[in-house]
Amino acid sequence: MKKLLSYLSILLVAVLLVGTTVSAQVESGSIAGTVTDQSGALVPGAAIVIKNLGTNAERTATSSSNGAFTVTGLEPANYEVRVTSGNFQPYDAKVEVTVGGRLTLDAKLSVTAAVSEVEVIAEGGTAVNTQTQELSQVVSAEQVASLPSLTRNPYDFVAISGNISNGDAGSSGSGTGMQSNSQNSTTRGVGFNINGQRSSGTEILLDGVENVSVFGDGIGIFVPLDSVQAFGDNFVLKQMGRGFVKVGGAETDPEDLAMVEAAWAEARAAILSGEWDLVILDEINYAIGYGMLDPERVAETLLERPEMVHVILTGRNAHPRLVEIADTVTEMREVKHAYQKGVQAQRGIEY
Repeated sequence: MKKLLSYLSILLVAVLLVGTTVSAQVESGSIAGTVTDQSGALVPGAAIVIKNLGTNAERTATSSSNGAFTVTGLEPANYEVRVTSGNFQPYDAKVEVTVGGRLTLDAKLSVTAAVSEVEVIAEGGTAVNTQTQELSQVVSAEQVASLPSLTRNPYDFVAISGNISNGDAGSSGSGTGMQSNSQNSTTRGVGFNINGQRSSGTEILLDGVENVSVFGDGIGIFVPLDSVQAFGDNFVLKQMGRGFVKVGGAETDPEDLAMVEAAWAEARAAILSGEWDLVILDEINYAIGYGMLDPERVAETLLERPEMVHVILTGRNAHPRLVEIADTVTEMREVKHAYQKGVQAQRGIEY
């Protein structure tokens, strides 16, 4: 048996909340910087190619009129960055993007025969973040598999990270019996305070996807440690978009388009690699339907895939070209829906 790969939320389009923009926290990172020459003059129109050394998926960008560039939606990994422009010598760098990291890489191009090469891989995933105040740390699969656990709860390994204390609990109300701050009346959240914040403010993720109970701020779905170890590297879940995108008259945000390109680059690489038995492109039909992804590009990849690789595309209004080449097409029909009773879309159910 090979592996199962699911790309979740390739820019999910709101079905019940059309016209509303909702930004979901995504634990991908980004690389930004400025391209200059040896004298410090800005270099517009430089070509930037960012290659994931693990998957060989590539992202491209072009420096703006002020020499700046930004590439978002990068999964935590080691990358090779190449910057080229005209008669300048190529600028090469190896960098590491951490969880939620915002990496700054300023490229200085040279006209000499020497090729610039910079390596910016931080030991243990630690990097200086000059763009945001976010702090992040990854508990590795080796630690989860090797370290002892009495509760068999994988989230307990949060405690081995830095700046961690036990979750807040205990009433902080007034002496009259009225609790003025019910936030601390019971233990909430994952049970840990991170960097001095309340535990109910901790974002809980499962394979990069939010795993928070809507009403209790606790863990949404508890996955026993043994189950996590059983799946191992045979099952990978990736969220490649911001959640919802705004539709209905407004122009599509360029950042969303960039995320679609990043998601498709990784999905295409996974399909053609032959390493996976099944690849699920969840809600990709919406991205195609709203003109964010060319259906012919998807069709060409599906026709080129290895014989034993199965691909599932979900979402409404599948493009006729994809329906034509598909072996199996299923159309789900609504019999009744809670929305008809005034129940709005709920996290963990509709999105």
